[in-house]
Amino acid sequence: MFKGLRSRLLAALIAVSASLSLGLWLTSSDAPASAPTTAPATAPAASSARAFTLRPDWPVGTRYVYSLDWRSEQRVQPPMPGQKSGQTDTLQGSVRLSAELVLRSLGRKGESFLLGASLENVREARLEISGQLSLDAATLKQTLTGHEVLLEVDANGALRSMHFDPKAPDLFKHQLQWLLTHAQPTLPSTEAQRQAGHWEAVEPTSMGQARGTYEVDAEQPLTVNRVRESYTKLYVADGQKGSLPQKLDSSARFSFSEAGHLAGLNHRERLLVHDGAGAVLVDSAELLQLTLREVSRFTPPTDLGLAARTEERKPGVITVSAELEQRLLQQRAEGMTMELLVADLLGHAKGGLMPDMNRWLWRATGLLKLEPERCGELAAVFTRPELDSQARAVVLDLLAGAGHAQAQAVLRDLLETPAAQADQANYALFLQRLGMVDAPTPETMEYLARKHATARAGQQEPLRNASAYALGATVGRLPVEDARAGTYNRLLLEELGAASTSSERVTYLRSLGNAGRPENESAILSHVADADPRVRAAVAAALRTGDSPDSTQALLQLVRATERPVQAEALTALSDRYLDAAALASLRDVVVAGSLRQGTETLLVSLLAERLDGGPAVFQMLQLLERRTSQDPALHTRVMELMVRVSGVAQVP
Repeated sequence: MFKGLRSRLLAALIAVSASLSLGLWLTSSDAPASAPTTAPATAPAASSARAFTLRPDWPVGTRYVYSLDWRSEQRVQPPMPGQKSGQTDTLQGSVRLSAELVLRSLGRKGESFLLGASLENVREARLEISGQLSLDAATLKQTLTGHEVLLEVDANGALRSMHFDPKAPDLFKHQLQWLLTHAQPTLPSTEAQRQAGHWEAVEPTSMGQARGTYEVDAEQPLTVNRVRESYTKLYVADGQKGSLPQKLDSSARFSFSEAGHLAGLNHRERLLVHDGAGAVLVDSAELLQLTLREVSRFTPPTDLGLAARTEERKPGVITVSAELEQRLLQQRAEGMTMELLVADLLGHAKGGLMPDMNRWLWRATGLLKLEPERCGELAAVFTRPELDSQARAVVLDLLAGAGHAQAQAVLRDLLETPAAQADQANYALFLQRLGMVDAPTPETMEYLARKHATARAGQQEPLRNASAYALGATVGRLPVEDARAGTYNRLLLEELGAASTSSERVTYLRSLGNAGRPENESAILSHVADADPRVRAAVAAALRTGDSPDSTQALLQLVRATERPVQAEALTALSDRYLDAAALASLRDVVVAGSLRQGTETLLVSLLAERLDGGPAVFQMLQLLERRTSQDPALHTRVMELMVRVSGVAQVP
C-alpha cells in the first residue's frame, strides 16, 4: 500500500515547488497552507448544451505563444506505517510563475500531432518548500528556459505522452509535466458526444484522477466549460479501500479558435481531503491561466530530436529521479541492515511478529530495495526448520514488498522449496504473495499461469483459486495496453466462460475483478442474476474496480438481494465510486423498504460518511439508521455525529 507513496508525493510537490536534483527531504511543518481563493464551481445546465463541431488541428510549422500565469499551493500529510493519523510529517510547497508557454507544431506521427513545448520570457517566478528552500526568479529562469519537451497529441486532442531529453533539469521536466497535465482538456471522442455537446471523463492530474463533466457553452460554441465533481483516485491515499471525505471546487473554461487550436484556459481548483479520523491529508489550491498572444510560422527542423528525447512520461504519472529515490529509500530503511533483518526473523521464528510490525516491514523492504542483490540471503532463512508458517509468510511479504525482479525470482524459488510445498495448509496463501508485487515480470506471470494449469489438470481447487486470484492481480498491475496483460486476461475470461460449477464461476469472477480491465465488464455482468448467492456476491466484488453506469446499476440491483453476503459486497463496491442523486435515492429506497440486512449497517454508514453533501436521501438514510443502531452504542453515536454534520453542509427535510 505504501510502496513509493512518499516519493511520488514528494515528486508531485516538487513538480510545483522544488528541484529534484537537490534531493531535498522535507521537514515537519504545522503551518496551514495559505491557498489562493477559488470560486465555487457551478455545474453547467445540460439543457443549454450545443454541439461541439471543432476538430483539433495544429498545422505543421506553426508557432503558438501563450501568456502563462500559474499559482499553486500544496499541503500534503501522507499516512505512513507505524504512525497515527495526523502525526506524520507535512509536505508543503508553493509556486508562482508568470511566463510564456510556447508550442511549436513540428510534425505528425500517424494521426497524432508532434508539438514542442517550452517556457520563455519568465516575468515572475517563486518557488518554496516548507520554508527551507526558496528559489528566486533568476535561478528558476536559468533552470526552466532553454529546453523543449516533445508532446504527442492524438487526433482528438488528448495528450498521450511527453518526451524529454534525459539531460534536461529535473525541475524543468516535472514543472512541464505538471503544467501540461493540468492544461489539457478531454475533448469528445465520438460523434454522439460531439452532437450532445456534453460528456464526462475521468482525467489524470498530478494529485491522482478526477471525474469531470464537460459542456459546450450555450453562447459561445468554441468554448467548453468543465466542472470536476470528485477525485476518484489520490496518490496520498494510494491503496486506500474506498474513497476519502473530500471537498472539491473545480471549474475550468477552455476556449478554442476556429482553426482548431487552444486559444485560452482559465482553471481554478481547491481540494481538501481528510482521512477517516478527520486529519487533513491534502489541502491544495491552483489557479492556471493561458491566453494566446501570438501565432506565427516557422520552418520545422528536419530532425525532431526524437533520438535524444528518450525519457517518456505520461500525464499524471509522477516520476521520481534516481537520486531522490535513493535518498528516500535510505531514509526509509532508517539504519536497517541485512544482518539485523536476519537476526529479527530468527529471533521471532515463532509467529514472525516484530514489535511495531508495520514500521519494521517499511524499513526492511526499504533495505531490500536499496540492496536487491541481497534478497537471495533470505532463502537460507526461509528454509530454517525453526521458522513456522507465519514467519515464513513474513519472509515472502518482504520479497513481495521489495517487488523488483530479483525479489520476484527469489520468491518464486522459495515457493518451489520443500519447506513451502510441505505446508499444504498455507501454500495457497504463500502463492498469492506473487499477486502483491507492483511490477510483475514476465517470468512471474508465466509462473502463475503454469501453476494454474497444473492445478486445473490435477483438480487442486485451493491451488487453482490462489493462482487465478494472483494472476488476475498481476494483470491488474500492468497497463491496459500491455500485451501480456491482455493474454493472461483472456485466459481468465476463457476459464469463466468454460466454468461448469458455481465454485469455478466464483473463482474466475473474483480473478477478473482483480484484473480490473474494462473489457471484462460484460462477462461479469452476465452473471448478475445467477441463482447462487455466492456467484452474485463474486459479481459485486468483481465490479469494485469499475465505474461505468451499467456496473453501478448492477450493484444497485445487488444491494436489494435478500442474502447478506451479496448486499455487503455490493455496498462495499459502491463505496468506491461516484454516486449521483438518483443512485443515492435508490439506496434510500432499500433502507426505507426494510431490505437492509442486519450486519451491513456499518458498511452503509461508511458509504454515507463520504457523501454528506449528497442531498436529502443521505439524511433520510441516516435517520433510519439512527433507529436501527440503537443497540450498538458506538455505531449509533457515529450516525448521530454524521446527522449533525449533514445539517451543517446541506438543507435537510
